[in-house]
Amino acid sequence: MGLPTGTTAASLLFASLAFAAGSLVEVRADACTPPRHSETIVAPRTGESLPASAPGIVVRGEEGIDLRLFDAADEPVAGGLAKAGYRTYFAPTAPLAPGSYTLRYSSHGPDDADPPLTLESVFTVTPSRALPTSTGMLTVVATDRATRSVMTSSGSCVEEADVAMVRLALEPDAGLAPYAAVVAWETKVDGHHWQQGLGTLAGSDGVRTVLNLFTACDGGGSQFRDNGVKAGAHDVELTPIVVGSAATIAPAKLRVTVSCGPDNGAVHPATVDDDAAVDEGAGVGDGERIGTAAPAAEPPASRAADASDSGCSTAPGDRRPSMLASLAAVALALAVTRRRRSR
Repeated sequence: MGLPTGTTAASLLFASLAFAAGSLVEVRADACTPPRHSETIVAPRTGESLPASAPGIVVRGEEGIDLRLFDAADEPVAGGLAKAGYRTYFAPTAPLAPGSYTLRYSSHGPDDADPPLTLESVFTVTPSRALPTSTGMLTVVATDRATRSVMTSSGSCVEEADVAMVRLALEPDAGLAPYAAVVAWETKVDGHHWQQGLGTLAGSDGVRTVLNLFTACDGGGSQFRDNGVKAGAHDVELTPIVVGSAATIAPAKLRVTVSCGPDNGAVHPATVDDDAAVDEGAGVGDGERIGTAAPAAEPPASRAADASDSGCSTAPGDRRPSMLASLAAVALALAVTRRRRSR
């Protein structure tokens, strides 16, 4: 079969692009749509406190948010936003003196409001304290078997699943307690990222939170559904981060079974088996569970969020953009080859 002419090659190029673009539209229509904006979260929240030795006020939100700090006399406090890794915090130019402060900041709100709202956090600064070195003790406070919403990359971003949950609680170390309202949290399961949080820990009905673990019991669901951990015993680590400081804090650890059976929530002696590295687990869309042997990297900044503000824009594993490029490249190569042969 002869090579296509330049005209035919061009037609093939446009047909390929049209085919791939149509496929892209189809996938995106089927994928869940995230909110246009993210809600701004600050720590500490109203009514809470932080010591004057804390590097600043931790902030999570969109780039370019308007954030200003005022003292008890409603005078502005000098400072600005700073980065510590992928985390952001408001760093005052000089250490804050003990007293009352008001943080005013912009946020689009939980209902995706536009234009943004102006919100406040009124908190107290207490005298300086030594930086913490230990997290405290993790315990199992409850187990549950129920139908809950889990994340998925398709449809409405969530679907119902039959899950078994283990709910944990932290008894903070005395040295951590003064900082508990202003730290960032990271939970790892079997050495790999599970969830992150910010500020004071509180109970939640969410299945994937800093203190909640789960496994799916129905064996079904969509291809890209978050099914949690594999049933079995898992090593959990909870670590607080004093954002902007060099503090190294020993994590709280617990080995616990998460299963759909009567042993759900059983606590075991801690393990020191470093060879039991497992898959990072089911973030939204990978369809895998923690418990399959495979090394995993640390989570990117996009995963540093609570489950409440997780979202999906396109279906994970979608290879159609690369297919579009490949088809276009093939058509272009054919056209170039034909042109050279015609000379």
